[in-house]
Amino acid sequence: ASFWPSGGPSWDALAIISDSDRRIRPGVILVEAKSHIPEIYGNGCQAGSHSRGLIEKALAETKDWCGASTDADWTGPLYQSANRLAHLYFIRERLKRQAWLVNIYFINDGAWKAELQKVKASLGLTSKVPLAIDLFLPALT
Repeated sequence: ASFWPSGGPSWDALAIISDSDRRIRPGVILVEAKSHIPEIYGNGCQAGSHSRGLIEKALAETKDWCGASTDADWTGPLYQSANRLAHLYFIRERLKRQAWLVNIYFINDGAWKAELQKVKASLGLTSKVPLAIDLFLPALT
């Protein structure tokens, strides 16, 4: 509650994993999936003033963790991508739990990779985000 307002993101999939011998502390896999480029963009953060302040503080912490540019707009059209990174940060750094973010892109052309480079530049990300991957799968017709 001190990190994010109630009713956080709706994930496309969530999983808890561990090894069969339970030697490794269970971890969380956060999954976000997109099938069309326009799905990456949205209306931005629509939170009220109290929630907005909490969100902006969390996003600032996450930017620092990711090494993102502090002046990148994380509450605008790429807010959903930003809040996914924030929840990865929260689980890894605040809860000290294993977690991975998997962004799945269903592709049928080469446009995704170029668009994702623009997205990462807009988010001020100049290096790979720790424990987050982009997975490209063929779209079935």
